[in-house]
Amino acid sequence: MYFITDRYFYEGNLPGNPHDPDQQLTDAGPRIVSFDNENGKSRGGISFGKYYGKDDVQEIRCAQFFRDLQSLPSSRILLYIHGMRNLPEETAEAGIFRDAQKLQDFFNETAPSTVQNYALLHPPQPSLETTEALNNLESNPTIDSHVEVVPIVWACHKSSHVAVDFFRNQNAADTSGTTSIKYLLEYYHDWKTKMEAENPSFPFKMISILAHSMGNRVIQKASLAFYKEKIEGKGIKVPQLFESLILSAADLANESLEGENEASVLPKLAKRVNVYCAENDRALAMSVTGNITRGIFSRRLGQSGPENVKNLPENVRAFDCSAINFLYGDPKGHTYFLEDLQGKPGALFKHFAYTILTEDVDIKDEIREEYEPPDVSLLYLLFTGIRDNIFAFAGVFIDLLPLKADSKPMAVVDPPAAIPQATI
Repeated sequence: MYFITDRYFYEGNLPGNPHDPDQQLTDAGPRIVSFDNENGKSRGGISFGKYYGKDDVQEIRCAQFFRDLQSLPSSRILLYIHGMRNLPEETAEAGIFRDAQKLQDFFNETAPSTVQNYALLHPPQPSLETTEALNNLESNPTIDSHVEVVPIVWACHKSSHVAVDFFRNQNAADTSGTTSIKYLLEYYHDWKTKMEAENPSFPFKMISILAHSMGNRVIQKASLAFYKEKIEGKGIKVPQLFESLILSAADLANESLEGENEASVLPKLAKRVNVYCAENDRALAMSVTGNITRGIFSRRLGQSGPENVKNLPENVRAFDCSAINFLYGDPKGHTYFLEDLQGKPGALFKHFAYTILTEDVDIKDEIREEYEPPDVSLLYLLFTGIRDNIFAFAGVFIDLLPLKADSKPMAVVDPPAAIPQATI
């Protein structure tokens, strides 16, 4: 499995300009390295590598990384950006590479049938473009359905103090985004521009991003830094670098995608953006409280959904996952993008796999046109915040909270409905 990281290796970083990915390695070939999990600081540059197992991690040149990905038979690449307090290798049941491999296995083994069944079980009927894509999957599943999952391992902290880690990891996400991952966007933009100039019909891979929790903060900071460095004030149109952005349980302010707010660059960089949220997400309820101490009085995008759906760009869709987020074994209802309790692809995976594999661009949203957000008082916000945080902190210290009593069995899970969102 290929990966991108700004973490330090125990072996140290080889000489070279960390801001120039081509100069990071001075030797001719890959070298064996191991992650320094005790060091949660970003190295201020990015490294590329191949992960074969805990004792077999190789660092490779940036140019080789892009050549290798371009030569793969798959036509799609999914960059997976994990949340906070995640380490590359923890146990057989936990860790960034474990989750990335689970995603890879789902795409390899189940994605074609999952997508076809999903389209058949859930009306309305797929668009003409989606129907053609499904037919292609059936006739040539090996190439058309394969997605190469590439984790972005950003430098974050994990200690026994969750509250302390929250603030440290906010700073770490900001640093990784603005001083490291932004170089990935810049490099890819420059390389893509060069290849398009040399060959207008160059067969680029279709790249999508799945960001979970605070990983959304990383890509938000990276995209904003990229925009200021490459686009702002230069009379250049924002380039469309990605096919789909999958924002799962995003730890961002709920108004951040709207207008000219902090994450408003993201919808400009992609054809489509899917926001998955759950009102009862107890980890994000903690985040609300934590951010208040920093003067940020907003609910989180992955909790309440967008503040006002009418103000969203036309390529953004929001989906309410409140009925399913406690059905995946996480007592805080925060991690629900992977497998169900039987180890099978969950509802959220099926939903975004459908988006990625079919390239469905039908974003008509009747709620966006008809729904009038109610006027919610500050008193209500304070009440719900206190309520959510009682559950959230109980989830941290007890970690044995029961599932929602009204959670329905997930034999056949309905697709999360487009969320009618209140303005708060």
